[in-house]
Amino acid sequence: MKIIQDIFCLILKFRTQLVSYPWQRDPESGSLYHPAQSHMVHSYEQFKEFSTFLFKVVNKLALRGYQQHLQELLLRLNFNNYYKGDGQSSLPRT
Repeated sequence: MKIIQDIFCLILKFRTQLVSYPWQRDPESGSLYHPAQSHMVHSYEQFKEFSTFLFKVVNKLALRGYQQHLQELLLRLNFNNYYKGDGQSSLPRT
């Protein structure tokens, strides 16, 4: 699936952005900042959008009983109820 490849590409892009510059200290406030922070924030926003879309697609497929292994993937994608924070599983109990 292209969306999964795009997610992995974003992970690699974020890592490249992170290691491309060293962290620097702001002389006025003394706090640390990263020179590529705006690019990293953009990559994070894209990652969040793609991963939410992937969760929704896998959730719909798993609810229809498309493939049994999708329930396992969904469980790992929704670790700590990140996408479904209401504490209720979207999958029927087996």
